[in-house]
Amino acid sequence: MEYERELILPLHVLRTDRRRCLFPNAPVRWESQGRCAGFMKGWWFDEFQGDGILAFFGAPLAAADDPGRAVACAIEMQRAIARMNEEQRRLGLPELQIGVGVNTGEVIVGNIGSETRTKYGAVGSAINLAYRIESQTVGGQVLVGPNTFERVRAMVKVRRTVEAHLKGFDAPLTLYDVVGMDGPYAVALPDAATVTLVRLSTPLPVTCFPIDGKRVSGSGVSGRITELSESGAVACLGEPVERGDNVRIVLDGSHLAEVVDEPAVEELELYAKVVSVHPGHAGPGGIATSLVFTSLSSSARRALDQARDFAAHPA
Repeated sequence: MEYERELILPLHVLRTDRRRCLFPNAPVRWESQGRCAGFMKGWWFDEFQGDGILAFFGAPLAAADDPGRAVACAIEMQRAIARMNEEQRRLGLPELQIGVGVNTGEVIVGNIGSETRTKYGAVGSAINLAYRIESQTVGGQVLVGPNTFERVRAMVKVRRTVEAHLKGFDAPLTLYDVVGMDGPYAVALPDAATVTLVRLSTPLPVTCFPIDGKRVSGSGVSGRITELSESGAVACLGEPVERGDNVRIVLDGSHLAEVVDEPAVEELELYAKVVSVHPGHAGPGGIATSLVFTSLSSSARRALDQARDFAAHPA
């Protein structure tokens, strides 16, 4: 086992669609997804990890342009997903989105394991940080950590910065929302779909349960959804939640009876990521909180679509 310095660790994790969320158990043409694996020469594909991918640049062979190629690869993956979604739409199938985090740091790399089983790979805190950077993304986004950014700042185009409170860091970490690159790997993210929020005449009561890792909190935060788009919502919550939190949302189905055709249900369940919190903008029910949906059942999707359409075109 050997030590490598400045190992680029892009962590690529599949996410649900920001514009039309992937229904659980819906079909996806995964043969199209395979095109994402071969865009950039010089990376090491480490492993699939559930619905994610771990890959790195800098080992076993290192090159001076490893940081730039890592970020360019992340952008190319997003472009491949956009092409795949064109095919999904043509076939009437759900779309898919991913979030990508890129981090640079010192790790241990080599044949890791035991006498009975070894695998070439990398371990270290830089990989853990790549996971945490990726966890802050929404679909279609590439977030780059500060160590990587210092190496590519002259060639990347940044939409904005994000101050993220990550586990293991006392102070917020500045992450860079990269949308394109200049230079030898000139490439840009696809244009984002326009998001139109519709204000609901009657806000929808919800309870949000923060998720820590894989554990859903038993204590919910009450609030009301006041605005809806195809891919997210604005909710006014009685207590603050953190930007970047994943939340389980339980919607009181009885309040949808007047505006949807779905059979009456006591509650509907969906999942979302908190993308911004505005403590100074309190509305009916509390603190204005912007959410991007990450997973919806088909019944929840239909109910929210109908509620949005009813608000946009009241009878």
